Amino acid sequence: MLGGKTMTDLFYIGSWGEAAHILMMYAAILAQATQMGGLGPGGWGKGKKGDGKKAGGKGKGAPMPETSLQEELMSRVYDSIVSAAAWASRDVADMDPEWDEDKIFNRVVKSTFKTASDPKLQDMRWDDMCQELVQRVMRGLSQSCDKAAWFFQIDLSYVFFGAAWELIMNRCHEGVPPYSEMVRQFIKVAYWDKLDRILLDRAIWETVQSVFEDCDEKVHSKLFRALSCSYWAVLDEVLHEVNTEDGLLVPPLADVPMWRQRVEQFMKKWIDRSMCRVWGAIEQSERVLTHHSVAQLFLDLCTPFGVQDPFTCMPRVLIEFSGRPPPDWSFITQAVEELFCEWNSGRADGSSKKRRKCCW
Repeated sequence: MLGGKTMTDLFYIGSWGEAAHILMMYAAILAQATQMGGLGPGGWGKGKKGDGKKAGGKGKGAPMPETSLQEELMSRVYDSIVSAAAWASRDVADMDPEWDEDKIFNRVVKSTFKTASDPKLQDMRWDDMCQELVQRVMRGLSQSCDKAAWFFQIDLSYVFFGAAWELIMNRCHEGVPPYSEMVRQFIKVAYWDKLDRILLDRAIWETVQSVFEDCDEKVHSKLFRALSCSYWAVLDEVLHEVNTEDGLLVPPLADVPMWRQRVEQFMKKWIDRSMCRVWGAIEQSERVLTHHSVAQLFLDLCTPFGVQDPFTCMPRVLIEFSGRPPPDWSFITQAVEELFCEWNSGRADGSSKKRRKCCW
């Protein structure tokens, strides 16, 4: 982990090269900030005291009331959000007839400014603050806008950067602020990561509904939770094994067979853990989780929006160099057969509770 971020958080979005570059920049900034007193255990700017008077040149005179300072800060934050949101909404104004430019603009500004106005953000480390800002705004927007045509096309990274940078610069007198490009890249990674996670959840949910269309929503919800929860745990395990076994932060990029093996490893574990987890959670699981339905589920998760659409539920960090598996990927059928053979051979107990415990 670095700065409170797991490997999954840092590497799920973008290429290995870009992620590694950002990671090295991030480490250098944190090291420099800590050395210069800008980053202490209490958060950003909790280092050496007295730097504010030297840097700001305001050691004398009556200080401005705290309420006025806060109002000025929020005014700058609002202006930054408005400026960036105007450009962002203009680029996607014609994508959805139900969402004109003004409606998109107002929704983005309202959601972002409401979160940025929370005083708790100003007490966080700069990286935690940026992450929290992106997470909370995107969570709210996704609940009301994720079906809109523009949602996955608009670029809100500059909106988040504008708000975050004003909050960071407001505390620069307490220590050395991070470089603006470092903050911009950090927010870009956090933003696209959140978008991909939202799209992943949508893909899993719609695929479950499609494959198990004869089941009710209660069954759909349990299948979704099993698939979603096991996904990230398995991915972290595979990434950890890549790092541990290869002894490198970034394994050899040209080793396509190695990456394909990691993709198979991820899929095998995802199938086993998710299906064993949900087996004991739904009624008449032997009728719902058949060999055919389970195999079809994971085949469709490879191309959730159709073969022509580039999105896949397979982690981008694993398929960056090996490519997306084919629509008729035979490995899935083989992995499902092995799972059912284990269940039927007695290596997993026949009762649902024992079977779930054995596999999860």
